[in-house]
Amino acid sequence: MKFVPIIGIVLTDGYIESYDYETAVKNDFHHTFIMCSQDKKEIDYDSALRFVKLREEPFYTLEGEPALEPYAAGKEQIVIFATHCIKNGVDPNTKVMIRDHKLGTKYEGSFIGSLRDFYKEI
Repeated sequence: MKFVPIIGIVLTDGYIESYDYETAVKNDFHHTFIMCSQDKKEIDYDSALRFVKLREEPFYTLEGEPALEPYAAGKEQIVIFATHCIKNGVDPNTKVMIRDHKLGTKYEGSFIGSLRDFYKEI
């Protein structure tokens, strides 16, 4: 059954886990509850791409080290995220923003395109 992924995580090995709005609300939109289904004991949250779409915002926000380099080191994880969203019924024109991590990198606080721009048949 398809659902709209509202909150989730993409690990460096390509594993993705996401949840719907009700689950996100129940867990206060925190990523720390994720990965329980795969028995993951330790997660390097810095190297994981984390995403969230708040109901009042018409875009996804990405965070974590991969988000800071969306066209280089983080591109593979962003492609997995975008493809996952589109295959679960999210509008391909939904915009994607990089959270401002307060590190002063190029893409922080900026829109980097839409899901369609990163979609790839996997």
